[in-house]
Amino acid sequence: MLLAELLGAGLVQGAAAEPAVESVAARVRRISASVEAIRGERFLRPVALRQLSGEQMRRQLRALLDREWPAPKMAAQEQLFKLLGLLPPELDLSSTLIAVLGEQVGGLYDPQDQVMLVGEAMRGRLLDVVLAHELTHALDDQLYGLGRLQELARTSTDLSFALSAVVEGSGTLAMSRFLLEQAGSDPLRLTELLAESGQIEAAQGERLMAAPPFVQRNLMLSYLLGQTFLIDAPAGGLELLAGPALEPRKLARAFRHPPQSSEQVLHPERYWDPAQRDLPSQIVFPAGAAELLGPGWKLVERDRLGELNAAIVTAGETNAGAAPVGAGLEGLMEVFMGGDWTTPAADGWDGDAALLFARGGERAAVWISVWDRPEDAAEFHAAYRPIAGPPSGKAVQGKLVAVVIGVDGAAPKAQRLLDEVQLEPEPELVIAP
Repeated sequence: MLLAELLGAGLVQGAAAEPAVESVAARVRRISASVEAIRGERFLRPVALRQLSGEQMRRQLRALLDREWPAPKMAAQEQLFKLLGLLPPELDLSSTLIAVLGEQVGGLYDPQDQVMLVGEAMRGRLLDVVLAHELTHALDDQLYGLGRLQELARTSTDLSFALSAVVEGSGTLAMSRFLLEQAGSDPLRLTELLAESGQIEAAQGERLMAAPPFVQRNLMLSYLLGQTFLIDAPAGGLELLAGPALEPRKLARAFRHPPQSSEQVLHPERYWDPAQRDLPSQIVFPAGAAELLGPGWKLVERDRLGELNAAIVTAGETNAGAAPVGAGLEGLMEVFMGGDWTTPAADGWDGDAALLFARGGERAAVWISVWDRPEDAAEFHAAYRPIAGPPSGKAVQGKLVAVVIGVDGAAPKAQRLLDEVQLEPEPELVIAP
C-alpha cells in the first residue's frame, strides 16, 4: 500500500506567505547547498524541477497512484480492509485517497523520472520548505536509489509504511533542520517561520480530518514517526530539532538495511539495538489453504498489516486516533504529535498474513497473526472483534491467532488453519548499492 510515498511535502501545503523575489533556479541552488550542509552529503548531479498548475498536479497524482497501485489491487485491498474492519463499508478508497492527496500535496519527487514536481502556487517561505523536503528525497535517490524501495513497498502495507518512514522521515527531518537554521537563535523567529510556511486555508485539511484512522495514520505517521525513528527519539520529541546532526553512516544503514515492519518504527529500539532487533516471522500457508474454506474459493490478494494496523482495530472508540471533523489542522496535529500509536493488544506483534478469497461475487478474509508470547496472542484474540454482518470466527493456539470472516463455520475453519500453517524467519533486507 503506497500512500506516504505519494504525499510529498503535504505537511506544509498552504497559501503563499510572500511574493517570490528570486528565480526558482537560484532558489534551488541555494536550498540544495543548505540540504548538503544539513545532511553532510553532496548531490551527484543537478536535480530537475518541473512546476505544475493545480490541475496538472492532480492529474500527476492520479497517474502516480494508478502506476503504483493499479485499480485491481486497489479494489482487492479495499475489500480486504473492509472485511477486517480497517475501513468503513461505505468508503471508496481510491476517491478518498485522491481527495486527501489533492488537498495536501504541494510538491513531490518522482524517483522513476528523477524530477521534482512543485505546484506553481508555491511562493516565498512555503516554496523554500517544499524544496528542502523534495531536494532531500532527490539526494537520497542519488545516494541510495529510492526506486528499489518503492518496488519492495508494493509487497505489503506493513513494509510500505516501514520503508516510507525512512524516506519521508529523512525528508521531514532535513526540512525541520532547515527551518531551524532559518530561524537562527531566535525561538520567536522559528514560530513565525512555522506559521508562514504552514498557513492553511479554512477548507484545506478537511478531507484528511474526515478520513478514517487507517487513512490518516498510514498517510501521516511515516513523516512524524519517521524522523523520530531515524534519530531514535520519542515520538514528537523536540530533540529532533535541537539535537546533533544525523550521522550519514546512521542514515545509510537505515536505507541499506531498512526497518521491515511498522513494529520497528513504533519501537525504534527493536531496530537500532542489536540485542532487541526484531524481524517479523513469515507465515506459510499450505498449498490447499483455499480448500479449507470450502469448494470454489480462490486466493485473490495477500497482504501484511503489521502492528500499526493491528493497533487500529484494537483501539476502541476512546483511542481511535482520528481528529474530529472541524477541529482544524491544529487539532489534527495535536492528535498526531501526542498520540500513542499502538495498544497493549497490538504490542507483541511478530508477523501476520491477511488474505482475501473470492468465490463468484462472494468475498472472505483470513487473518493469521503470530505473537512474541502466548499471552500476547491471547490478548489480541480477546481484543479484536470482527465486523458485524458476515459470519466470522476466531481461534488462538499458542502464539498464533486466526480470524476467518465471510464463510459459514468460520471458527472451526480458523482452528484448522492454525493446525496447518507454519512459520519461517524473514530474511534481513539488504539494499545493494
